[in-house]
Amino acid sequence: MAIVTTINNLAEVILPIFIECFKEDAMEGKIIEGAEYLQELMEERIFERGEATDGDIINSVITAQKLYNGGPYSEGHGFSRDAAGLQTGLIDLQFTGALRAALTVGEFDNKVAIGFSSERTGLLATYHEEYRQKEIFLPTDNEVELTAEFMTEGLAEYLKECLESQP
Repeated sequence: MAIVTTINNLAEVILPIFIECFKEDAMEGKIIEGAEYLQELMEERIFERGEATDGDIINSVITAQKLYNGGPYSEGHGFSRDAAGLQTGLIDLQFTGALRAALTVGEFDNKVAIGFSSERTGLLATYHEEYRQKEIFLPTDNEVELTAEFMTEGLAEYLKECLESQP
């Protein structure tokens, strides 16, 4: 009987600590941190490396038009980007910067989500995916894996700190 009593006493001590450590607000904060990390990975891939979800470069589907300096942009758009001081070597979806600025972490149907902060930029993202015939704004398997690792490490560190701070 002594073992049962010890286990019951241990549960009485540990349960309130776990309830304190795993408060809904604290867990939501950790989920938001994970979503922000995933957003950073996606932004780097899309807007800096010009890669779609499948890992291929984001290309123009226009092949009949003359291309600007042999790059992926049509002559007219390539000239406009060059005149604006923007690179023309890869499609980075950053002509005005509005698309990147609008990609954000928020709440959707009571869940943390990554999406666009305005209907206009959401429609622009959809247009790019349809026009380029590629998924662009979904995370890659590798981005999801890296985010899971990031969140696991963060939760383990948080739990350790929380348990150490308990009397």
